[in-house]
Amino acid sequence: MATVGRPPKPNEQKRRLGNPGHRDLPEPSEVAALAPLDDDVPAHLGEAGRELWQGVTTAAKAWLAPSDALTLLLLCELYDRRATFVAALNEHGPLILRPADGHMVANPAAQMLATVEKQITELAAALGLTPADRTRMGLAEVKAKNAVEDFLAKRAKRG
Repeated sequence: MATVGRPPKPNEQKRRLGNPGHRDLPEPSEVAALAPLDDDVPAHLGEAGRELWQGVTTAAKAWLAPSDALTLLLLCELYDRRATFVAALNEHGPLILRPADGHMVANPAAQMLATVEKQITELAAALGLTPADRTRMGLAEVKAKNAVEDFLAKRAKRG
């Protein structure tokens, strides 16, 4: 079942913003630090899944914990499945000949690829693997330069 409304802000983000809701937050000393995620690649993963596991455990080591291992495993398995569907599409093309009547039909691998890619996107978001997801989780802040900052930076360079 889908959740309704915005996800709650992490306590770390509330602290950085000065606790705008003025609700009691747990003391940082009361919050247990999470152990890092083990970066041993599961043996059953294929080449694509192995590469993804290694890349994610290296890049996201700061925020992934052992409780994220199942989600990451599912993501890597889906990535292996994606590689299989891409290979099938590359080999047979987006259209295949139906043997029963000789008509061209859409390759079923195309729909399966679209489904797997949607699932990959959802799991990647759950793990905070895009800049927008890290911002939503309070792990990063995305800030665009405004015209005043740009002007001041140019002025500082000149003089």
